[in-house]
Amino acid sequence: MKKILSFILGAISLPLVALAQYDDANLWEKAAYGNLPGISFVHLYGVNGGVPATFETVWPESAAFAPLSAAMSAPYCASGDTNDTSAGTGARTITIGGINTSFARFSEVVTMNGLTSVVIATANVLLIDTIEVTTAGSGGLNAGIIQCGTGTNTAGDPAVTHAYIPISSASTVAGAGNKSLSFIYGVPDNYTLICKNIMAGSVFATAASGTQIAIDGYTNLGIMKRFYGLHAHVTGSNQRLITPWLSFQRKQLSLESLLDQLDLT
Repeated sequence: MKKILSFILGAISLPLVALAQYDDANLWEKAAYGNLPGISFVHLYGVNGGVPATFETVWPESAAFAPLSAAMSAPYCASGDTNDTSAGTGARTITIGGINTSFARFSEVVTMNGLTSVVIATANVLLIDTIEVTTAGSGGLNAGIIQCGTGTNTAGDPAVTHAYIPISSASTVAGAGNKSLSFIYGVPDNYTLICKNIMAGSVFATAASGTQIAIDGYTNLGIMKRFYGLHAHVTGSNQRLITPWLSFQRKQLSLESLLDQLDLT
């Protein structure tokens, strides 16, 4: 049964100071436009094309995601298509982002080399939460699945995947559009992530289906804290807007979802 589940979150990341310092009726709008010094607007978006009956992270890999408690061992990025290379028609360079073991945000530009591993230069990588195609050839999109991970590279597929861009397309729901679709984020040290809105949308082959979701935060010791959970019935192509106010500090954040087969009639 085909299941496509997507979530969007609007959030802001701000220094560890009293929120009252930024008390303003238009706080979120100003943050989105970059008009508040020290505050960044964070847009998280995730898609899972095959939600199971047990909690699973909302990301295109559609598999269990295990946050780390230590640095990745020799992380690299690779594509499943030879056109994603420095002079190819697909993705030529990508920019990856995440946090290191000190919970500091990092950003690195990686020049693609097709199916061949390109080693990530950043030291002590704990989490990669974003990949974006920075430059591309005549195709304008990544031609193959781009993954960053560790372990043996099998035709561009790491043994352990940590970040993932599906094959990009401008015409399909699952088409990534040159960006990773993973609802995963590393909250850096000395910052607080404040979450305002979550929008959940789904398409199920069975009308009487719903989802449960939870936002999990992991410390650098691998300890999970389930900050928020709810039962949201979003059947067919319906959508539901959920508006929690949540805050996270120094965490690896992920949105988890499971599929319910319920009689909603």
